[in-house]
Amino acid sequence: MAEATPRTPLATDLADRVTEFARSCKGAARTFSMYPDGHPAVSGAVTRLVGAIGKATESGSLTLTVLNDRLLVNAAEPQKPDPAIGELAALLYSHLIGELVIETPGDPDSWQVLLRLLGRPPEEVREGGGIAALFTGTSIGIAELDYADILKERQGGTAASLESLMASLLGGGGGEGSGDGPGDEALESLLKTADDAPQLRKFARLLNSSGGGGSAAPAPAEQADTVLKLLRAVAKHFEGKPREEVQEQLQNMTPMVGELSAEAMTELLGQWEAGGAVEGGVNLVEATAGQMGDDDVARFVAGSVQAEGGSTDRLAEAFQALVPEGDRRKQVLAMAEEHAADSDIGQSESFPDLWNNVEHMLTSYSDEPFVSTDYARELSAARRQAVEVDQTSDDPPERIEAWMGSVADGELQEMDFQLLVDLLSLEPDGDRWRDIANVVTG
Repeated sequence: MAEATPRTPLATDLADRVTEFARSCKGAARTFSMYPDGHPAVSGAVTRLVGAIGKATESGSLTLTVLNDRLLVNAAEPQKPDPAIGELAALLYSHLIGELVIETPGDPDSWQVLLRLLGRPPEEVREGGGIAALFTGTSIGIAELDYADILKERQGGTAASLESLMASLLGGGGGEGSGDGPGDEALESLLKTADDAPQLRKFARLLNSSGGGGSAAPAPAEQADTVLKLLRAVAKHFEGKPREEVQEQLQNMTPMVGELSAEAMTELLGQWEAGGAVEGGVNLVEATAGQMGDDDVARFVAGSVQAEGGSTDRLAEAFQALVPEGDRRKQVLAMAEEHAADSDIGQSESFPDLWNNVEHMLTSYSDEPFVSTDYARELSAARRQAVEVDQTSDDPPERIEAWMGSVADGELQEMDFQLLVDLLSLEPDGDRWRDIANVVTG
């Protein structure tokens, strides 16, 4: 695949203004997800956002191209992007927004509509018709991504490499591929290789390792979302066909699903339980992960043990969900041991002991005594929110500096001193008062 063309660097002053807009927008979206319309926090968030947009558009309109982890501003990229820009890009991308065009600060009502949509779960917005269909504002231009187009055959027979398909899904660009026609490293389209298990497994391994662009691997939740986007696009591609045909096409994707990490598989299975993976009346996860054969599950287990150096709670959860029958589990684990024995980890002298531990954990693990079914479902959803809150950095540097200063050594000493002074004013016992006074004056 050809190297990506270097991006034009964004002017420093404009980069600073866009950074402030990103912080304000991300913070406002979080505020809208927490408070109802009319709350003072909502109006304050919109006021700050419109002010930031006014500064960002002083030199003219902005066209924000949304990639999965960054924004291009009028086709240019900040040289040292603030984390807030990446976080806003991820938020917009999760709602399938490919481009935002901002001519002027616009009216607050338009931004309120957009922010309210961004504050809702992406799956809920998509089920309502998509963000472009639901957005009724007039001062903001939105271009929505259509992942079904990725699966259409390229005119002229140009091949799409695994890397470019991945880049398209994750927003990294990547073009059409080498143009040498389909080969071991290429796909004409995902549908044409749906029965090519090695290619599908390679695609998933690419997703696990680097996201197709040499960058850090996507988080497990994003891996699961990316697979769901593909499955949803397959279902849409065969819309109107008999249900059995759609399910058959989806079942062809099981080798790809089986290569996911244990964490990503758990996220995917959580969508099955929560009912958030339905397209055209077909549960996408049930039609793929739910139809995995014994060998597919065995490969999944062996791959996870190889990657993690042993078993994990997430692998145990996923394995027991994929193989609910107790008598079948031993058979699948025996097959998984054979696959693992052929890998690097199987060459270790300690492999027999390691595998005994794996078998014990995968057959006996249970969190039911501690976690109810309803709570486990809520806990699975909360994992995503916790990561999002932990990674949020839309507070400006001066505010963070002020917070850090409030717990500096000098500030803490002042608080200690004030506490002792307060005790002096409250202590009625003369002897105790004298002891405290000695500490204060000493």
